[in-house]
Amino acid sequence: MMLTVLETTVLLVPAMYFLLMAYFIVCWHRIPGVTGKNQVSGISVVIPARNEELLLGKCLDSILNQRYSLDAFEVIVVDDFSTDSTAGVARKYAADRGQLIRLVELNKAAGQPGSKKAALHKGILAAKHDWIVTTDADCTAGPDWLATLATCAKVRNAAFVSGPVALQGRGWWARLQRLEFIGLIGLGGASIESRWPLMCNGANLMFKKDLYMACRKSNPIESEPASGDDL
Repeated sequence: MMLTVLETTVLLVPAMYFLLMAYFIVCWHRIPGVTGKNQVSGISVVIPARNEELLLGKCLDSILNQRYSLDAFEVIVVDDFSTDSTAGVARKYAADRGQLIRLVELNKAAGQPGSKKAALHKGILAAKHDWIVTTDADCTAGPDWLATLATCAKVRNAAFVSGPVALQGRGWWARLQRLEFIGLIGLGGASIESRWPLMCNGANLMFKKDLYMACRKSNPIESEPASGDDL
């Protein structure tokens, strides 16, 4: 019995999807664990922030509680034209912690556009360390966050590290969002391990500053649309 084109498609598409997901599951389990005390040193954490006065403090507190030498990293908060007290929160932390935390602000008078990409770019330009870590102002990190990224970069001799992000919240809608997000994180990690990278989350990235600057030479920030880059 000959199958029609429609019947063949109905059979093949689910089969191909199943095989692809099976392949990514195998790749996910191939991701090696990272242990050891060897770490890269010199990290600039860049946090773009727009109207995050209620959450920025929690973010900064979690970073200040890292089990990673305070002399080995800095935090740069970039105010993306906030209309609330985001900049004020950053200034208070900067005043309390000296050179560990700095505030950088986008400048309308200089023609700088307001966007997350522009804020990240300005923060990276201001960074004094060789390694850049990006996260969002509404995120908090566990105490081993920076140490884990630094170990991964050293042990795997990496120039770019992508880490997972977990959503929080209560209720059935939050659980559905969390389930979808876990799927995206898993797909991103598995695709990177397969050497066919598809996606990663901008709230947990680590990369070399010189690598970023080299990429910007062929793709300047001015050529990009003013949009977010969570994914």
